[in-house]
Amino acid sequence: MNTSAAEETSVDHSRAFQETEPLYILHLSDLHFGTAQQATGYCVDLRMDIKEKLKTTYSLDIPKLHYLVISGDIAQKAAKQEYAAANIFVKKLSEEFSIPKDHVVVVPGNHDVNWELTERNEEGRFLTYDSEFRRNYRAADYPLKAAEQYDIFWYKDENPRVVFLGLNSACKIDRHHPNDSRLHDVALAGAREAVLHAKDHDTYLKLAVVHHRDTGENSTLETDLLNALAVFGVQIILHGHAHKTSGWLYKHEIHYKVHIVGAGMFGESAEGPRGNHPYQYNLLALDRQKGEVCIYHRRKPQARGPWCGDAVYGEITRFSVNLPSVPTKDASRERKVLLADNDADYRRAARVHLETSGHVVEEAESPAQAKSVLSSTSIAVLLVDLRLVKDSDDYDFSGLDVATRAQELGIPSIIMTNYPSVDTVRQALRSVHSAPIAVDYVLKKDSFQTIVDVVDRILAGRVVGG
Repeated sequence: MNTSAAEETSVDHSRAFQETEPLYILHLSDLHFGTAQQATGYCVDLRMDIKEKLKTTYSLDIPKLHYLVISGDIAQKAAKQEYAAANIFVKKLSEEFSIPKDHVVVVPGNHDVNWELTERNEEGRFLTYDSEFRRNYRAADYPLKAAEQYDIFWYKDENPRVVFLGLNSACKIDRHHPNDSRLHDVALAGAREAVLHAKDHDTYLKLAVVHHRDTGENSTLETDLLNALAVFGVQIILHGHAHKTSGWLYKHEIHYKVHIVGAGMFGESAEGPRGNHPYQYNLLALDRQKGEVCIYHRRKPQARGPWCGDAVYGEITRFSVNLPSVPTKDASRERKVLLADNDADYRRAARVHLETSGHVVEEAESPAQAKSVLSSTSIAVLLVDLRLVKDSDDYDFSGLDVATRAQELGIPSIIMTNYPSVDTVRQALRSVHSAPIAVDYVLKKDSFQTIVDVVDRILAGRVVGG
């Protein structure tokens, strides 16, 4: 399972939006900022266009955005200062439109390949992209191997539920093959498997994000791939690397359809203007009741010019998607896990794997918070760190105290620790009220998949046992 996949926080951001208001997705690509000044300037221009011009022209009142999607080419030459500028841009934009950090969806493009590192080791292609940009918005490292390079972005608490498949079409590009855009077959299969592994994946609106559409030596989104994505349930593909607005419909049989939307050429690079190529971005508005999507295509012919509707290729594109039904709350409770650990980084990484496997996750960072969640929320299983207060304290067994409270409530517990010993195992598995405090004991150094497997096994046992 890809460690980079998924949603990172439990905050229910959708509560800030009225259910009747559209769900907004801002789609950008090809940022190519060279300096912080450029990034700030483009952010100001974008803010004015969304909050003022769109309101004047289309009567849109958009105080907040739900998602920011950047479909590749964040940098021009994969340089640290370019990613620093991009981070400034994203930070200012997020503050302006209240975009949660974990709602920034990113994929790499060909300009995010570090050619110098690739010359030394082909697995170093995206090290700079990951360390200087992506890791600000994702919990886990981007895999080094091309066959593992994808991201899954889950959003369980939104209406509708949304999952983005972040695909990499630049995984084979280097100095010797600058136009070899393609998707790695194994990575694509891994991304699909990761989503299908979630038992409630059919309750999500599925979107794919990729940089290239149909350029270079290979057709990234050729017919076979579109067939595969359509059958898989992807309804919208957002791509970059576009030199003009592109919004058209690809149909697969009668019940499947994939809408392909391109964006690109958003920012001016450190190398200067780009001749006659227009600057462009998309704003998607989804009617959460009817499933109707309206895309506002925005364009400006010159870097210093104003944004306006794209009169050349169409100002607005409209289409409909099938909105999946959301399971009842009782169904989600059957797989709700309380993850109690005082290590925030570990919680985030473990959460990624649990949620990718279809579990609903609540978090706690202290014994008091864990007990409060146990008492106020319907929890199916408790995952608790043995040393929940202070890792360096050999006498900290606070996790056992939380597990004892869970046992009293009839909730099975799994003890996690970095400090295993015969005594701690004995303590964790000892009986209280004629039942063990914990039903299993795992080492935190083990793979996250091991933890997922233990949770699945315990929940399966509870279902079988009634």
